[in-house]
Amino acid sequence: MILFIIIAQGIIFFAHWFVWQIAQRYFVLPNQIKIVFFVLSFSFLLATLLVAKYQVRVLDWFYTFAASWLGLIHFLFLASLVLLLLVLIGKWIPILMTYRLVIGVMVYGIALIFFLLALINANQPIIREQIITAQNLPSTWQNKKMVWVSDVHLGSVWQSQTSEKIVRLINDLQADIVIVGGDLFDGAGANAENIAGPWKALQAKQGKYFITGNHEQFTTSQSLLETIRGLGFTILNNEKIDLDGVTIVGIDYQSSTNRDNYQKILNDLSLNKEAPKILWRHVPNFLDISRQYNSLLQIYGHTHVGQLWPFNYITQLVYHGYDVGMHPDGKSLIYTSGGVGTWGPPLRMGNQPEIVLFRFQN
Repeated sequence: MILFIIIAQGIIFFAHWFVWQIAQRYFVLPNQIKIVFFVLSFSFLLATLLVAKYQVRVLDWFYTFAASWLGLIHFLFLASLVLLLLVLIGKWIPILMTYRLVIGVMVYGIALIFFLLALINANQPIIREQIITAQNLPSTWQNKKMVWVSDVHLGSVWQSQTSEKIVRLINDLQADIVIVGGDLFDGAGANAENIAGPWKALQAKQGKYFITGNHEQFTTSQSLLETIRGLGFTILNNEKIDLDGVTIVGIDYQSSTNRDNYQKILNDLSLNKEAPKILWRHVPNFLDISRQYNSLLQIYGHTHVGQLWPFNYITQLVYHGYDVGMHPDGKSLIYTSGGVGTWGPPLRMGNQPEIVLFRFQN
């Protein structure tokens, strides 16, 4: 964890340094701004550590500012890459440097517009509908509706108002089954009972379920899980249940991070490979293992589709193309949701926050 923090902070510091270096080539900047950039380069790490230890509203505001600033730096960094390219081209086309002030204002101005659009986009979740057709579905599943929502990341940024909005959107769908697929909370320091209270009003005719994600391990997991149970959720911890003739399998995050452990978990469940099954798991990895059990549908989250362009190319590489959307895969359908919330910068660019509605048909 310490190594990760050092590397992450190093990358953030480099991004600030790079933006400063390029901006100096286009504008006359006082040294005071350099000091401000240096201080702000540590703001996200400091805010993260503080909100993990203290539940104070002013720290939530500080974290929201620091996370938003980090998102702005992302776009300023991309703009600086463009401006660096123009500096290099300017050696052969001197007129570019003659108008460097105008060019600098335009490019950084466009970056600011993209930042604002990403901020708005992150606050506009959509309902994404998927039709699931399978021959071996029981007749009781005809027109059944199941809602998947994951990666909400309730915490300093997304609080009770976010919970109310998501619950209202889901209730409007009149689902039979609702599953929260992990990362309901952002991590340590989240005032869980207050910000998640509206989830108690979530309605599902045949139950609402929860599986853990990686962010649930960043806090006192038992107390967090008790809060989730108190909201009316059934937590599936490497368990299977029967819902009208379909086996539902819910996998815990932490115990399945190892390939061998994941294989053992599925083996121990004694799954009937011929019976219709739906697998719920947070991370779309070890798919070669889950393929062995012929689930008609596997649903995952976690990836955020990179959250901000161009990080979607990284998630596509890491998860071998299974980082977002529906994929026919042998006898299975695999769906990975980009999630409805954000981690870090409260921004999304290149993807939309989503709640997924699955409709089943024979």
